[in-house]
Amino acid sequence: KRFCPTYAYPAASLVNGAQYVSAEDCSGCLSDTAIQLLQASQQYVDLGTTSVGGDITVMAWVYFFSLVEHQRVFGFSDVEANTAAKQGGNIGLSFYGSNLAYFHFRTGVDVSLIHSPSVQVLLNTWAHVAVSFDSTSLVSSMYLNGVLVDANGISASPLPLISRRQSYLGRDSYNAGTYANMKIADFRWYQRRLSDAEIAASFAGED
Repeated sequence: KRFCPTYAYPAASLVNGAQYVSAEDCSGCLSDTAIQLLQASQQYVDLGTTSVGGDITVMAWVYFFSLVEHQRVFGFSDVEANTAAKQGGNIGLSFYGSNLAYFHFRTGVDVSLIHSPSVQVLLNTWAHVAVSFDSTSLVSSMYLNGVLVDANGISASPLPLISRRQSYLGRDSYNAGTYANMKIADFRWYQRRLSDAEIAASFAGED
């Protein structure tokens, strides 16, 4: 799956004035157009219902205007409230005001995979971020600009492959008070764990 103007996800909609802008300054982007999301206007992208789970890889090019607390690149959930007892829970990638990146999910209990990249994402410049989860080894990995920066193993159940009714870019899937202040391009997810070489190739602009 991919969300960009050339390969748009069919059910996607831009909310509260989110708009397409140029991404020609992004050297690795496959598209020359991005989505601009302004936190002050509570803008986000609604992808509709998605089916995500099992082995996954999610990646995108991001451009932050500011680093604000709990700024969500994406959030996919099958529940409307922050209820850990709901099977499947939510999957998300956030950047905090302290510039730490968090990839986390819930599988019936509160399970978080926390990553702190050794190379920080800078403001007002494009960065390629990718996260993956291996449901066999239960290892989550994070990549920044094509390079593996962290990998964590946990004791938890594999992420279930289910329909997720709240699937957003630039907004938390269960808390309407958290929005991103950024541009995003070439958002994609895969129902498999991509190799290090495949993620590096995506950063290099290879399809």
